[in-house]
Amino acid sequence: MIILVIAGPEERERVSGALSPTWQLRMVDGEDLADEEKLSGDLVIASFKLLDRGYREALGGELRRLRENAPLLALLPRDHRFDFQSPPVFDDFAFEDFEPLELRARVWHLLYRHNRLTEPGLYRIGELAFDFDRYQAYFREQPLQLTFKEYELLRFLATHPGKVFTREVLLEQVWGYGYYGGSRTVDVHIRRLRARIDTPEHSYIRTVRGAGYLFEP
Repeated sequence: MIILVIAGPEERERVSGALSPTWQLRMVDGEDLADEEKLSGDLVIASFKLLDRGYREALGGELRRLRENAPLLALLPRDHRFDFQSPPVFDDFAFEDFEPLELRARVWHLLYRHNRLTEPGLYRIGELAFDFDRYQAYFREQPLQLTFKEYELLRFLATHPGKVFTREVLLEQVWGYGYYGGSRTVDVHIRRLRARIDTPEHSYIRTVRGAGYLFEP
């Protein structure tokens, strides 16, 4: 399992600190874009900051080629302007000031979604663990008895730590766009999950008043 990282020195250092304990990283910068031997991996992380350093044409062409063979996660500046009229050129993104846990979760999610997890293993976050292939969640190494929707809701929140999601977004992501139930459905499932994984020391799912729910590992 190799993750190709195309970025400048600062971004490469941050990515390495977040991912190197788990995955093998291949680090390149804009000068290496002409060396095809270096440009391969099971997943690509690319800093779009390079687009402002004279590599726009080369990077754009290489990323199109690479994306045919591997999912692409973009590192974007906070002031990045999204073009909502055109399909994104990346599969997922994180901002350059990402938290390490967030980047790890996004990498896990992309590898799973694109069937790149060739070795058996669990996605771990805090005292929770997920076996994506078997749709099984564990808490403190013990299997959780969850319904499918409870599992999907917990999995979605756990793979997006630190992000606040409204009830409406959770309904769309977990129950689907065709679901006509009310937002109270989300509240009921959250309450059931809390009953299974909350401890006196820690609550994994926090309510953000007026906004929605937030997963805190």
